[in-house]
Amino acid sequence: MSNSKGVAVIKIKGVKKRFGKVVALDDISLTVQKGHIHGFLGPNGAGKTTAIKILMDFIRPTSGKVSIFGMDARADSVKVKERVGYLSGDMELYDNLTGHQYLTYVAHLRGDGDYKHLAKLIRDLEVILDRKIGTLSRGNKQKIGLMAALMTDPDLLILDEPTTGLDPLMQQKFYAVVRDYARRGKTVFMSSHILGEVQEVCDVITFMKKGKTVTTVDVKDLLSATKRHIVMKIDHHETALEPSSQIEATNIKRTKSTLSFDVPSADRKVLRWIATQPVSDVTITEANLDSIFMDMYEEEESNV
Repeated sequence: MSNSKGVAVIKIKGVKKRFGKVVALDDISLTVQKGHIHGFLGPNGAGKTTAIKILMDFIRPTSGKVSIFGMDARADSVKVKERVGYLSGDMELYDNLTGHQYLTYVAHLRGDGDYKHLAKLIRDLEVILDRKIGTLSRGNKQKIGLMAALMTDPDLLILDEPTTGLDPLMQQKFYAVVRDYARRGKTVFMSSHILGEVQEVCDVITFMKKGKTVTTVDVKDLLSATKRHIVMKIDHHETALEPSSQIEATNIKRTKSTLSFDVPSADRKVLRWIATQPVSDVTITEANLDSIFMDMYEEEESNV
């Protein structure tokens, strides 16, 4: 992460977006600092893509203000885009062109530049450029789209679900590319619905749900606060008791054969309680995204 702190690259203040009677964004506000990799996290339908399209001035907000590099994202849209690399979550490329032809076309649109820095990225990400795009997998198309976003070495990358279609090895290589980008003082704003992904690469995360920003947290704080998710498989014809209040269980769910819940930590107190129950198997993992969101909303609603 860059040492440049306190400089706001993106400011979204009180943005609302309606499509007829549907409220897609409900008064969202957030700030993205220079040199940060800022994750924009939420389940599908949370409003992430709508917010990103407003940043790119592809659609206009119903109300509220958006600025990028201190410029109005709408009035100064052309100037803003000169400094932004963008990867769409639902990108459409020209299927009849090869990857090389497509990148050449994008280079001509962006103007003259030195694109030699792309050569290493193309090798590292194993980008296929000599075949027509229409014959490629989603993951390989995604890599070409990422090259197009990076080709001018922009000051800000806006990425909508950037690892869609990439295999785990390519995801790790992508994370390395993004980290290097931020180390050079650049800024990344990337959406995702995968908690593990943003934990892996982001410095800061803004959580979205149902068109609202729930909270913005440092990843280090999130990791220290992440609960453990416990799934107990219950012996046939037996019934486990409700988890004791002493173990601070939340998000308790039952099926015919399982009992699951979240706890702050899987310490001795929790393990001793589990040992008193008729279990045939126990799985302990980090709490999943849904559990974290549920806890956030329970806390938010209790404060209303």
